[in-house]
Amino acid sequence: MSRMLSYDSPFMNFMTKVANLMWANFLFIVCSLPVLTFGASSTSLYYITIKVIKNEEVSVTKAFFKSFKENFKQSTIIWLGLLIGYIFFGFDLYIFYKNPDKYNLYLKMIVLLFVVVWSFVFMHIFPYISHFKSSTKDTIKNSLVIALTHIVKTVFMIAISIFPVVWAFGQYKLVPFVFLIAFAFCAFVNSIWLVKIYDEIEKNYSLIEEYHDRFEEFESDENSELEKKAVKLVADADEAQEE
Repeated sequence: MSRMLSYDSPFMNFMTKVANLMWANFLFIVCSLPVLTFGASSTSLYYITIKVIKNEEVSVTKAFFKSFKENFKQSTIIWLGLLIGYIFFGFDLYIFYKNPDKYNLYLKMIVLLFVVVWSFVFMHIFPYISHFKSSTKDTIKNSLVIALTHIVKTVFMIAISIFPVVWAFGQYKLVPFVFLIAFAFCAFVNSIWLVKIYDEIEKNYSLIEEYHDRFEEFESDENSELEKKAVKLVADADEAQEE
């Protein structure tokens, strides 16, 4: 019993993770209440869950607000863009629903396709911001590339993120579960896949950097040899003139 309750026991590690997720869930809900800050809150939530997956020591409050502050501007700009897009698509679908005809059916399919792509970006962009530093343009592009190259995982991530919340609100007795841990739990499950994806990206990026460094080193050595040959030719030419 004493072993099970020791600080480094598997049981206590598990309970620590649960407690961290519950507190991160609370911070996420509170910081998302203004709606405007949902993007920064989502980024901070994934910043915590990815650290939990990697078994890193983390002070949840400090780490959450560190990420919130550092990524607030970029996350908020992207969130507002996504939100405006969803409102626009929703308005379009409402118009098509009120005015059904065969042309609206084709337009509806096009809009739904945009909604799917929009959702793919939405699913990946805030975790990406929490883990990588890049321009807004590159962040959007890379998030879409990751989503499309891992399309099955992305679909499961969307389902995992939506289902528990919809289910809980359909069963009112489960509403406390949403406020207790549901959002953090969904982010945690998604982070299991995301960590593997990000590790693969970082590994490939390291290899690219390594090859780039080797190429620069080779180019530098080659240039040095050319410079030496050029100096020798100039010296030989000077000697020939003197003679």
